Amino acid sequence: MNWLDKIVEKWNWLKDQVRPVWNATKKAFSVVGNIFAVIWKVIYSLRGILISAPVAAAALLIASWAQQNLPEVVQITHVVIDRDAENALFGLFVMTSDLITRDVAIFVPLVLTGFCLLMTVLSKKVLYPWLISIFTLCLPIVMWALNTYPM
Repeated sequence: MNWLDKIVEKWNWLKDQVRPVWNATKKAFSVVGNIFAVIWKVIYSLRGILISAPVAAAALLIASWAQQNLPEVVQITHVVIDRDAENALFGLFVMTSDLITRDVAIFVPLVLTGFCLLMTVLSKKVLYPWLISIFTLCLPIVMWALNTYPM
């Protein structure tokens, strides 16, 4: 037996010793991988609910805060197109303001947020309505800031 045959024989002996351990390790990694795959599928299927729940809780907290802190009548300033106005900005746009009640200032953004969260739960593309719900969630705070510190 030459030296190359001895190396091959030792290599085969080593493979026979390692093979059961390798197969058991492969099987354990496969089981762990399958468990992670199932957990990920559950999280992925519930992603709309998981990202909507904190926003819904925050919407209710902000609505209760706005009920206490917004004035009875909220002033909403907006820009309208008026071709005949003398004091128009840039020729067409005029800044006007309307007064709305506190309940409307709270209820409308809350309904918009709820609708967006419903679309988040029901839609396959959850991020777009979720981002819109975050924007509408901030509307009562913006109204409070603009009415507390007018421009």
